[in-house]
Amino acid sequence: MPHLRIERRDVLSADAQQLIAELNKELSATYPEEGATHFRLDPSEVADGNGAFLVVYRDGAAVGCGAVRRLDATTAEVKRMYVRSGLRGEGLGAALLAAIEAEARRLGATRLLLETGVRQARALALYQHRGFERITVYGEYVGSPLSLCFAKELRTDEGAPQSEEEIDGVLRAWARAYSGADVSGLLALLTDDAEFWTHGAPPLVGRDAVRAVLEQFFERFSVVQRFVEFERFVAADWALLRGEESTTLTPKAGGERIEHRQRAFSLLRRGSDGRWRFARGMTNQGRAAD
Repeated sequence: MPHLRIERRDVLSADAQQLIAELNKELSATYPEEGATHFRLDPSEVADGNGAFLVVYRDGAAVGCGAVRRLDATTAEVKRMYVRSGLRGEGLGAALLAAIEAEARRLGATRLLLETGVRQARALALYQHRGFERITVYGEYVGSPLSLCFAKELRTDEGAPQSEEEIDGVLRAWARAYSGADVSGLLALLTDDAEFWTHGAPPLVGRDAVRAVLEQFFERFSVVQRFVEFERFVAADWALLRGEESTTLTPKAGGERIEHRQRAFSLLRRGSDGRWRFARGMTNQGRAAD
């Protein structure tokens, strides 16, 4: 299972400069028109107290970046969002944006702005899915016909303890349903667009695909599953969980019991109904328990 982490880095560091160079090259190719790109980001704007520059690491390699800079006492702006093209669609951009929102809150911002281009369909979909709404172009983007601007009102952290309790409840419900072979109960804990990746197997996309695999699995085995959480990061409507799953499989047709463990990474999303559900899941190759 790929190991993901998001860390603050100096914007002048080697990793940051490499990613910025890749971003600038891609944007210059996408928007060759004069004056269509807005690359400026001063180190002072992402210094402690003014902003932050974040780098996404996947299995130790720097694969994405993003920044937030404070515009005034209550407003901040997203800058330099980038994930390498081969890794897009895996939830890295959503995790990065959630981390940027968390940094904006730490700066005291209650409103987060951003600018993107009309030709970046994937970015537009991500921002709108994260609750950003279209606004009139502002600041340096005024007069730029290829710029689209968005804003999002940030929630305070007052609901964080409640979110933690709700996520704990989802984990307990998942464990009960899994050990009870309750396929309907498990599907109710998934988002409509849920995706799961397991080493050596095709990805499962959507509830129907998950249902088919679970039904076949529970026909063959009685299952007890436990999850040990190593790390949790909650920001706004997203939660990242990293841990280890321990599973005991008892073949229903007879035979020896199977014990194995695997590292697991889960991304939960809070829907418009306020409920947390699993949106993405990744596990590495299972191995026999020691």
